[in-house]
Amino acid sequence: MREEGNKKHRATEKLRGALTVFHKAAPQLATRQLLAFLYIASHEGVTIVGLGEAMAQVQPNASRDADALTTHGRGNKKGAGLVERRDVAGDRRLRELYLTPKGRRLLEKLEG
Repeated sequence: MREEGNKKHRATEKLRGALTVFHKAAPQLATRQLLAFLYIASHEGVTIVGLGEAMAQVQPNASRDADALTTHGRGNKKGAGLVERRDVAGDRRLRELYLTPKGRRLLEKLEG
């Protein structure tokens, strides 16, 4: 039992450390946007629709989270610059999401 408790404690500390690194790098972002960032990092090329489905969000909420992670942001709020949207050849309505170099550096810190 004691070993199981230690594993849970280590996992909790690792998660707390990742949240601290994330919020230092992008203090304006919510924890759910960290989850979106991590999903995009492990599924580069995902669309907004795919992100929404994976995170059990409606498309407008997934779009807002993606906007917060990109360089342009939404409205008068500047984005974090961690993710970029790329056009999909043959479909002007779709955009795929990829990490920027800044996003890759943050991912390395989170994994470290």
